[in-house]
Amino acid sequence: MVDQPSVALSKFMDIRTLYLCSGLVTVLLTFGMLSLACWRPRARYVIYWAIANGFFTLGTLGVVLRGEIPAWLAIPLSNIPNYLAMYLWLEGFQTLAGTRRFTQPARLVVLIGSLATLYFWAWDDNVTDRIIVGSGFSAVLLAFTTATLLQSRVEGVRFPLLVSAALFGGCGVLSVGRALYTLLSPSIVDYMAAPPLQALFLIPYTLSFVALNFTFLWLVIAHDAVQHAKAQTALLTQVEATSAALAAQAADLRRAKAEAEAASATKSTFLATMSHEIRTPLNGVIGFADLLLGTGLDRKQRRYVELQREAGHNLLTVINDILDFSKLEAGKFEIEPVDVDVWALVDSSLGLFRPAAADKSLELRLVLDSAVPRWAHLDGQRLRQALTNLLSNAIKFTRVGNVTLMVRLLPTPDRYRFEVRDTGIGIPADKQHKLFQDFSQVDGSISREFGGTGLGLAISRQLVHLLDGELGVETEPGVGSNFWIELPYRPPQDDHTEALSPVHRSLQQGGLHILVAEDAPINQEIIGLLLKRFGHQAVLVGDGAAAVEAAAQQPFDLVLMDLHMPIMDGLEAARRIRFLPGAAGRLPIVALTGSVMAEEIEQCRVAGMQGHLAKPIDPDKLMETIDRLTTDAILTEA
Repeated sequence: MVDQPSVALSKFMDIRTLYLCSGLVTVLLTFGMLSLACWRPRARYVIYWAIANGFFTLGTLGVVLRGEIPAWLAIPLSNIPNYLAMYLWLEGFQTLAGTRRFTQPARLVVLIGSLATLYFWAWDDNVTDRIIVGSGFSAVLLAFTTATLLQSRVEGVRFPLLVSAALFGGCGVLSVGRALYTLLSPSIVDYMAAPPLQALFLIPYTLSFVALNFTFLWLVIAHDAVQHAKAQTALLTQVEATSAALAAQAADLRRAKAEAEAASATKSTFLATMSHEIRTPLNGVIGFADLLLGTGLDRKQRRYVELQREAGHNLLTVINDILDFSKLEAGKFEIEPVDVDVWALVDSSLGLFRPAAADKSLELRLVLDSAVPRWAHLDGQRLRQALTNLLSNAIKFTRVGNVTLMVRLLPTPDRYRFEVRDTGIGIPADKQHKLFQDFSQVDGSISREFGGTGLGLAISRQLVHLLDGELGVETEPGVGSNFWIELPYRPPQDDHTEALSPVHRSLQQGGLHILVAEDAPINQEIIGLLLKRFGHQAVLVGDGAAAVEAAAQQPFDLVLMDLHMPIMDGLEAARRIRFLPGAAGRLPIVALTGSVMAEEIEQCRVAGMQGHLAKPIDPDKLMETIDRLTTDAILTEA
């Protein structure tokens, strides 16, 4: 009776069964490597390993099928695919390591080994020689791979490469051992006769191959981790570089902003200084012209003085336009809505231009719809400025005919519509786009004939936009123009149904006692003469310290204070007057100065002044301010 365990062991140790198991494992591992290759189209080393597994599987099947298929097919199928497999493993590792050191020798070994296999297949049937030569070529290829792995310095995957080197080195040692054992014991050629001896070689060889493929997977994962870490490092470096660049850019922007602010401050200082320095002498030009017109002049003299005054006002308009444009450009224009008598506003705005219209024999008309609400909550000063710019242009560019200011209320939603119509020169359609551009005239001839800075309409549009409104134009050459403003109607916050009765002050019959602080003799004379004309008595001092002393020693009804004076400026003088005891500390103080920038006006308010009048002095505004402040003072005392 045959021993059943011995039979089972004999079947288990059958060399073909072992090779078949090795081949099946190889097939599975090959599919795994090909899957990795598909997911990593740029990882050439994985592709090399996958193809190498395929060749190794083919070689293993050649061994398994030996004796089942013709010898002419079995012998080449056993050895040549194994050579190619080992060569491709080597290529994969060299690609990973970034070296090509063993490429040419390995190709030579593969070529010679393949030729030797063909030789044994065709002319030499000695199995011993075939095993010795085949194992020797395999050992050389495995040695090349082991050397590549030991010399590799790929960052982050050094340990997996060393494990791979140990496995390939072990396989190489097995190949050398197989060749030596075959050389020393030719009986090994009888595969079927001594399966335990073949199994002794095949089992560790197959296990080494299985472990090697798992090492491949480990190496792929480790390499991917290294590449990911490098990508993260590169990304971090890029982010840091970008952050540094952004920080540098932010620093540049801060520096540019500081430079721009410094330039803006310099410009503002320059404009404030030039405004003050120009307005001061201009006050004398226009002031004395006004005073001369109140004397007995003949017709020619009157005409000369009127032209002098007109030239002064034109220069003042240019200065105001430049200052307004600068403030709008810097975003320093603030809208301050209050309850405004719209009827009175449009009437007074039109009244400013009656002398100019009369000089050109133009009819100046106001068409006010009775449905227009009299009172509204808006910034009347900015609206007046926009309207006066439009009226000034209408009169300037109209030679004959009329200029009409029309005001009506548009429904749904309620909004004011102000129209300034003229019968002037009109504007061609192809040039209308220049109307609201800064420093722009429709053409050069207009600038030469009519003058102007080209800022009036640009300023008006920006002012209207600040009021949440729109400004537009309808015009036809030779027929005239219609500039319109539409503003939202906002009802007044207070009740204005009852007329406000004026306060009649006994002081007006005998005049007011007014302290004037002004260092320029010309301006002192002009202000003194103006106040005298309106029945007021003026006490003139030349600096702020003298103004404080005068206010402390005698009673006054009002103080007109210049800002730029020697010894003590007007702001400091105003602050000190506010600390005086009794009625002197409550004196109304009005800044009468050439400083008209927004921050300068705010400084006046903070210093305790109740009003601000710009030079050149407008007599009507001066008297209106004096009347308002002294009336308020009487009401407060009462």
